[in-house]
Amino acid sequence: MYLSDLHTPAAGGLGARTCNRRRERSGEASGERASQSRGLGAGGGLGAGRHGRALRPATLRAARGGRRERAAMPGPLPLLCLLALGLRGAAEPSGAAPPPCAPPCSCDGDRRVDCSGKGLTAVPEGLSAFTQALDISMNNITQLPEDAFKNFPFLEELRLDANHITSVPEDSFEGLAQLRHLWLDDNSLTEVPVRPLSNLPTLQALTLALNRISSIPDFAFTNLSSLVVL
Repeated sequence: MYLSDLHTPAAGGLGARTCNRRRERSGEASGERASQSRGLGAGGGLGAGRHGRALRPATLRAARGGRRERAAMPGPLPLLCLLALGLRGAAEPSGAAPPPCAPPCSCDGDRRVDCSGKGLTAVPEGLSAFTQALDISMNNITQLPEDAFKNFPFLEELRLDANHITSVPEDSFEGLAQLRHLWLDDNSLTEVPVRPLSNLPTLQALTLALNRISSIPDFAFTNLSSLVVL
């Protein structure tokens, strides 16, 4: 083939077809790369979509778990109610034992104790320290011991009448800071118990009748500033 043949229409047609084929191949390669890029992008989108679908149930589960936790936690009002019930249960006594009452006396709670006419020869022991009225009248007591009533700081009434008491030691009434009424009548006293009575600053009523007292000293009731009945 001569050089002039290259410029012939046939040659030109051959060269054009060759260039066109190269362009088509180049275009197909570019299209494949574009398709791969689009496929990769689509794959990424699909992955993201799958990711999104995978994340949504987890998010829902977390939200439901949070709601369940909030529902399990009691609010402030139930907590206050439980606290009040607990305090109430702690404050209420459960099977508290009754106050002591020495036999053969009868007791009205820890306020009044009646030991009258029981043939006692001594002041009964084991009584409540909160006793407010004590009746030991009409028994066989002849002498009061010292500090006989020191364990009764709330005692307001004391009946010792109709016994056989001959003397009252100096400290017999010590500790009775709230005693208001004292019965000592119908006993065997020979003198007014001045010193024992001086320990009773709140005494308002005192009976000494039917004893063997022959005289009363002028200063016998000097310290009894609250005394109104004798």
